[in-house]
Amino acid sequence: MCSSCGTEAFPRLDSVVIVAIISPDGERCLLGRQASWASGRYSCLAGFVDPGESVEEAVAREAREEAGVSLSEVFYHSSQPWPAGPSPQLMLGAIAIASTDDICPNLNELDDARWVVALPAFLASCRQTPTPPQQPAPTTRPNNPPQQPAPTT
Repeated sequence: MCSSCGTEAFPRLDSVVIVAIISPDGERCLLGRQASWASGRYSCLAGFVDPGESVEEAVAREAREEAGVSLSEVFYHSSQPWPAGPSPQLMLGAIAIASTDDICPNLNELDDARWVVALPAFLASCRQTPTPPQQPAPTTRPNNPPQQPAPTT
């Protein structure tokens, strides 16, 4: 809250997706690289979520825009805070299955994109159904003590 005018301000948080795109045969993962990166450095595809866009829509759009890849399935995986960039980001991880092996990198976005053989342990973890988030344990507040069961007679 501004001490001079009382205006409330909330910190900006940008939503970003990152996706492990698995080939239709289930054996490879699509990686891309930007020209500004060190030689040999590749990553899963990532990008900002546009206003009004779901995670799944953002993943499909980024795959199409960056590597010319269409997806048959997209699954949310997990999230984590990401303190990079001009403002804090919430990185939303996904796993997707490509419709075809065809890739056509957008050279305005990527310097290169390629399928790489993925480690069996990585592929196995992608095939598992994500575990639902755990419910937090109830908290006890001093002015709201836990209810005791009524005595039985």
